[in-house]
Amino acid sequence: MDQKPPRLTAAFIKSIDRPGRWGDGRGGNGLSIIGYTTADGGINLAWSQRILVDGTQRTFGLGRWPNISLTVARKRAFENIRKRDLGENIREPKRHIPTLGEAFDRYIANHTPEWTRKGERRAKEIAYRWSRSRQYWHSMLSKKVPAVTHDDVIDILRDDWHNRPAMAARVQNHLSQVLDQAVQMEIRASNPAARRFVVRTLGQQPEGKNHPAAPYQNLGGYLAKIRDSDFWWAEKYCVILLALTEDRSGELREAVWDDVDWDKETLTIPAERMKAGQQHVIPLSRQALEILRFAASKPRHSKGTIFPPQRGGVFMARGRLSIITKRLGLPFVPHGLRGSFANWAAEHENEEYRLLAKISIAHTVDSKSDRSYITTDVLEKRRRMLQEYADFLGQTCGSFIAPKDQDRDATDPDGRQSSFDQQPSFGRQPSFDQLFAFEKTA
Repeated sequence: MDQKPPRLTAAFIKSIDRPGRWGDGRGGNGLSIIGYTTADGGINLAWSQRILVDGTQRTFGLGRWPNISLTVARKRAFENIRKRDLGENIREPKRHIPTLGEAFDRYIANHTPEWTRKGERRAKEIAYRWSRSRQYWHSMLSKKVPAVTHDDVIDILRDDWHNRPAMAARVQNHLSQVLDQAVQMEIRASNPAARRFVVRTLGQQPEGKNHPAAPYQNLGGYLAKIRDSDFWWAEKYCVILLALTEDRSGELREAVWDDVDWDKETLTIPAERMKAGQQHVIPLSRQALEILRFAASKPRHSKGTIFPPQRGGVFMARGRLSIITKRLGLPFVPHGLRGSFANWAAEHENEEYRLLAKISIAHTVDSKSDRSYITTDVLEKRRRMLQEYADFLGQTCGSFIAPKDQDRDATDPDGRQSSFDQQPSFGRQPSFDQLFAFEKTA
């Protein structure tokens, strides 16, 4: 009568002091422990399982002892037998299938380094938009990614696809990128949020509307209304300077005195604050310099911003400039000032102004020959153009600084004569990163 082979015991395993293989006996599911010699002459032990899979004898490693105990090794060996009998793949471990919320978080984490290279404030803005899109899908965040269907996508987007097209398009785009990532990771086979599928069901969205722009022939009079209004000085003169520099409101609201070069008479917007991520240099007309000197004559703002908010914070809040044109009943928004300038340049007798205007408003130049042209120094040409535009607006606006504001700032808080007509001299101003750190703690 055959004697049953002995099973392994914890005490025996501890006593192994030589190379070899010892099986777990009959009923051990092919489990054994292997002793092998290390470089320093010691003995290491590792678990191995040899079983028949699809008619072929296969060997599987189950980990090293003592990290994997005898009990755990036996459980792993039994699990492999169970998987084999069910026809599952033993070699590939079972993958974690993320929920939609986990997939969003993974995408944001993977792309945060890329966003950070665009500048800290820009990265913060992008991350905020992604978090808003994530919350838009709050009812489905706990759903497994493979379980998200085309009907789920349509049900979420249906109400806003035509009523709030810009927001709905951004949310759809973010979800599509997340599900594209899942397709690439072979978590699912297709992307039900792809725009072409959504458009087939919900139709094309309405075309986006341009920002209302004032007719440039009337713009000088509109700027005079802003100048003479009782709004906070920084807000109304920021709007006027927008008209003279063709900058974007966000880039000018966050401008600091370090951006101004009084000798070269330029305002430089760093790459991290530009939409296209490229530094933009703006030549300043005499009228633009006048506004900056007026801002510099104000009591020193400790945070270094050119146009400080009326109360609290470092920068003016988004939307403060739009409130001015809305409450004054003006037929344009601050961003539309760029359109007014572009129309003036397009209708100017100097045909070169059309291309120079594109450069001034920091738009992409499409023509290959035009792109080669802008590699040359066109700063002085742009300066002459912007000076001519400022003179044109001044014909109906007059002085861009209200007399009541000049009188109010004739002396500083200590009663000394203001240096309004002199070039201001500042000490070292805080850097953009320091400003951002201040804002986070303010």
